[in-house]
Amino acid sequence: MIIVMICNRIPPAIDGVGDYTYRLAIALAKAGHSVHLICREQETAQHPAGIQVHPVVKKWRAAASGTLSRLIREIQPDWVGLHYVPYAFHPFGLPCALPGLLRGIRQAGIPVWVTFHEVHIRLKGFRDSLIGFAQRRIACNLCRTADKCITSIEFYRQLLEPFHSDLQVIPVGANIEPGNLPDADRRRLRQQLFPGMDYVVSTFGNRNHAALIQCIENLNAHGIKAGLLIVGFNAGKNDPADRPWMVHTGYLPGEKVGHYLQCSDLFVLPDYVGPNSEGGTCTKSGSLAAAFATGLPVIGIRGDMNNALLRHGENIWLAASGSPHDLGAAISTLLANKSLHDRLKAGGNALFAGHLSWQAVSRAYEQFFHRTHPI
Repeated sequence: MIIVMICNRIPPAIDGVGDYTYRLAIALAKAGHSVHLICREQETAQHPAGIQVHPVVKKWRAAASGTLSRLIREIQPDWVGLHYVPYAFHPFGLPCALPGLLRGIRQAGIPVWVTFHEVHIRLKGFRDSLIGFAQRRIACNLCRTADKCITSIEFYRQLLEPFHSDLQVIPVGANIEPGNLPDADRRRLRQQLFPGMDYVVSTFGNRNHAALIQCIENLNAHGIKAGLLIVGFNAGKNDPADRPWMVHTGYLPGEKVGHYLQCSDLFVLPDYVGPNSEGGTCTKSGSLAAAFATGLPVIGIRGDMNNALLRHGENIWLAASGSPHDLGAAISTLLANKSLHDRLKAGGNALFAGHLSWQAVSRAYEQFFHRTHPI
């Protein structure tokens, strides 16, 4: 097949959805498809083998319709896919021109799909409700234009079901290269980072780590010698320097992230959860897939976005909340129970192989392209 995928930016630009699109393109190309990426104009764009990159869009406005339509007619693809998140295509999260751009492509007789990485913000409070309803309307118009729709979790599928009958849930793959660090190198790096520590807890991703830091501080205060490894992001300017049990790596190349994570005993993803359980850990997160890619047992947070692939006690442990107390209870449970630790690790490995590797993600896309009947 010839496949065109549209997103806002691609690597080396820092853009989560662009990174997803880029990695999916590589996986589809490895499976034998001809893949084209269309994105905004950017100074540099990576051109992986077997993929043609077209950074041609100035702004995501109606004026871009002619550029997109001409290019896609030249390519003559079997499918065109839009990787959508509201705030990628408009600074205020209201890309009203996108449905029209998609209709212009659809009118050329080429099948189109939309992958919804997000749908709309929560409808609570006056201002958020106004924006959320407008984003919901844009999502509705995109759904009604598309032949097929894809999203990453059941929570988003429920938001989209009123607008489209042919919806598929395909989770997000890892946003790092797993890498396999030899055991001797892993022990050497761990000793270098955390000399004398009995346990090491790691995390990765752009989240608020304050509760996790407090949790590890509490464990150390109670005699549990635990280190905290925060991988991939720079320490905040107010981070105190008197925590010998904490290492904050700052930016690391993708292949190094997996190596550092493998130095730890378990991984914690401190996802946001609101006062009414809004949020929680789910498979829309490339950081979560990265944790499973490294073979670590994973602790997430319970919330209304938890999805069916994540099975508490089998392939993940869901803490009751993201508070220091509940995170500490979850970490202590896994550190004290080797059979549970090993069960979560085995379950996570199976989850990654079956659903979260890019080979599995691209295979799910291929199967969906060829499926002709709605679910």
